[in-house]
Amino acid sequence: GLEVSSRGFGEVVFFLGVFGCANFLEPLFESWHSHTVSDGPPGRAMAPAGKKTCTVLLVDVSRPSMVPHLGWVGDALSRVVQNRLMHAKADEFALVTCGARETKNDVHTEGLENAAMANEQDYEEEYLNICVDVPMACASSETASTAARLEDLAGEDAPADYLDALTVASDVLVRHERGGGFHRRVVFVTDLKTPCAIDAA
Repeated sequence: GLEVSSRGFGEVVFFLGVFGCANFLEPLFESWHSHTVSDGPPGRAMAPAGKKTCTVLLVDVSRPSMVPHLGWVGDALSRVVQNRLMHAKADEFALVTCGARETKNDVHTEGLENAAMANEQDYEEEYLNICVDVPMACASSETASTAARLEDLAGEDAPADYLDALTVASDVLVRHERGGGFHRRVVFVTDLKTPCAIDAA
């Protein structure tokens, strides 16, 4: 089902276990098409119409469970971006994948740099297989095109750590500071079937 929860930086929307449902992203289409943004569960007040939204599209592309769904999930997310390109060009999107072919995110890079500065020889890399495929920018045909190619971004047996992925998505939003107020949110598409390593207490 669809779970919506508030966070300090805005809103996190989880799409969990709804694969095979034709109306997978219908709630998202409806809220954006009406130029309103929900700040919480149904019944809560809506954000002012026309308020700029910055959204991280966070997608689990891990093998094998997610791969069969990436074609139509990518098409659906591409349609979301195209919808905003037509109706609200000021809205901005970033695309982040976890379980990805490569590691490309600022949190991982900073960890390596800090370890090098501290001369940590036994540093264990973190935030692996998480890739910021499209940096935060106004809705564009290029972003829509990249979202439609999710199958090309899937890694080979690459782990998908959900908490690390959410940390990277949050970092993208926090780093993206432009003048004026805007609503920030993360849309996380996953089936939560990929095993995750649990840190020792």
